[in-house]
Amino acid sequence: MTGFLTPTEHLRSGVDLVTLLLARHIAATWPRLVNAAGALSDLFVSIPEVRCALFPERFPADAGSVGLPSVEAVDALLTSASQHLGERVAESAIDLPIENVRALVGLEPVELLALLTVVAIQVDPTVARLATHAWSDFTMKQPTLGFVAELCARTPDELARVLAIADGSHALRRLRLLETSKSDRWRDDTPAGALGLRVPDRVVAYLRGEPAPLLPDVLPGPLDGGADAWLRLSGPLEPSLSTIAAVVEAFHGALRLAHRGRQRHAGGGRAPVLGELVPVVVLTGPSPDDALDLCRVAFGGARSVLEVDLTAAHRQSPLTDLRVDELLGLAFREALLIGAQPLLQLRDLLADAAAAGPILSALRRVAPVWREELVLHTTDVSRAMSNLLGPVATLPLLPAPPAARLAVWRAALGAAALARDDVARIVDELAHRHALPGRAIRDTVAEAQFQATMRRALSPRASADLLASDVAHALRGQVQHRLGAVAEPFSTQLGWADFQAPEELRDQLGEVISWARHHRRVHEDWGFGRISGYGRGLTVLLAGPPGTGKTFAAALIAKDLGAELYRVDLSRMVDKYIGETEKNLARLFDEAERSGAIILFDEADSLFAKRTQVTSSNDRYANLEVNYLLQRMEHFEGTTILTTNFAENLDEAFKRRIKFRLTFVMPTPVERAILWRGMLPPEAPIAGRIDFDRLAQRFELAPAYIKSCVIRAAFRAAQLERPIDDELLFAAARAEYRELGRIVRED
Repeated sequence: MTGFLTPTEHLRSGVDLVTLLLARHIAATWPRLVNAAGALSDLFVSIPEVRCALFPERFPADAGSVGLPSVEAVDALLTSASQHLGERVAESAIDLPIENVRALVGLEPVELLALLTVVAIQVDPTVARLATHAWSDFTMKQPTLGFVAELCARTPDELARVLAIADGSHALRRLRLLETSKSDRWRDDTPAGALGLRVPDRVVAYLRGEPAPLLPDVLPGPLDGGADAWLRLSGPLEPSLSTIAAVVEAFHGALRLAHRGRQRHAGGGRAPVLGELVPVVVLTGPSPDDALDLCRVAFGGARSVLEVDLTAAHRQSPLTDLRVDELLGLAFREALLIGAQPLLQLRDLLADAAAAGPILSALRRVAPVWREELVLHTTDVSRAMSNLLGPVATLPLLPAPPAARLAVWRAALGAAALARDDVARIVDELAHRHALPGRAIRDTVAEAQFQATMRRALSPRASADLLASDVAHALRGQVQHRLGAVAEPFSTQLGWADFQAPEELRDQLGEVISWARHHRRVHEDWGFGRISGYGRGLTVLLAGPPGTGKTFAAALIAKDLGAELYRVDLSRMVDKYIGETEKNLARLFDEAERSGAIILFDEADSLFAKRTQVTSSNDRYANLEVNYLLQRMEHFEGTTILTTNFAENLDEAFKRRIKFRLTFVMPTPVERAILWRGMLPPEAPIAGRIDFDRLAQRFELAPAYIKSCVIRAAFRAAQLERPIDDELLFAAARAEYRELGRIVRED
């Protein structure tokens, strides 16, 4: 005897077994097929057709005679066929999908037989016609649960097991392996026995051993692939391509802890929490990509990883109890069919009470039928959520160190690209500046390689080699995509030659740039990181009157360092609702740390104000915001620039954490004269001699206001169709003075 060679062959044997079940059912329920006159009825399917279809060789029919076997004869055939099928399964060397479903879902033999019965009626037209004869209703196109129970069950216990499928919590129903439908006659009052049964096409294809796309045509909206997908399948990942490969052992330890910590529910009127039903590992951290990479490395030798992104699903439509049940049922069914480990990407959803309730309730319902460990990723777990999750193992995912990121960059680029000095140099710099997860690094390299290929395609003489500029340009797209939602990019086309300031201030700005360029060598290579206080990040405070060039200086610093500067929009940061400001700031710092961009807080005193004595709840929560800022600034390894017009209003503890405090003062008359002269472009039409020294002496203006005066004069000149002259500049300066509320001295 040989085993099955294909899944289809195994399914065919199951269909044959169902055919014998139908034969037994027809033989046992023969009186149903007799009309009032005692004659056999041909109203539904003809008796000769039934006889010949069931036993074309063993029981040849004579004209005018029924020729069906007895129940005992069919029982003997059933016993023999069942034994033969079991022996062939045992001898099979291939993976049998039917057996996989039985083992993974934990089905009893009669439950598996019920599933096979519905499949056989769907896939085999002959079996379908026989079934319509057996249930004595040719108008009924689907088997009912009552019919399947009567067909498959031989004992009261087996009958109860099949009828239990009516309960939505049954494994076949919860995992969407078997669907039920209400009767048109009964509608909402349909009893269990009258429920129609159907096996989804995706499951039928799997049982046949056919490859099938991920959840075809099941739900509206993107399913796999693309940024809006809520289901994404990822294969194994080499450790060298993961920024967090070093924590794989810690993850396996968390899995062992989750298995040991799993408890039996003691009852006492309390509903079980999730960790009491199934081993649960919760990965916490800002990056869902890091969680995915970790799972791809940790499970890579055994299975793929199926991301279940409920955040993306929530964006498509709010997560209600019914919708989460459907999504999780489909997702876990898919994980079961393709042998993947589900990873639930929850991000901030557990902090949203409206979404957290349905998610945790649905997980408690699906966990008993899934029976394997659950892996969840969330940005954070509050104490309240910890109580609802129960005994779970939590593993924080911290940003990878620069050495790990550099290894991923090198592995993704390959030796050929790294042979170029400019590429090797920029990759080393980017790995230390940008705390990107592995997926973002791989996406950046893929985009850079595409740019190099397109350059060669558009110009055959161009180099097809990957250039440092390709990598930098591709990375810029990653940074903009991640930070654009919480801050706005800010840059300047001007240079240091356009910046007028005292020599001492220019030296201080040079020291800031030097610190940013060389801090890695000093902290890491020379060991000073062990003794430096308040973190390794660079925090710069630029204080001074309005218009003195603070924001301009920040843009020049970023330009000199080759970094993106993002200015924080305080209207998006500060929220009247308690705790929301902290969440917004957390998102900002997390994105900046991953992207390597410089954060600019304009008018920082509105966020970093002095803490007050607590006399009301408003004071308490305002102080909490400052405390949170201090903690994040201390642990932030990037560069933060703050500007303020009122340095005295800043919190003292915060000031101590600032590495550089630079004071901007009003320019001297000599500096103002240089500013007036430098603000006029060479292309601008100038009439006569302009007395820049007199302008500087008469009007004590900051650089920003001098620029405003020059532009005002230029527009006035354009209106009058005349060149810019001394008169227009003085008029513009007087108008600016009045707007500032200053007294204008008339000559």
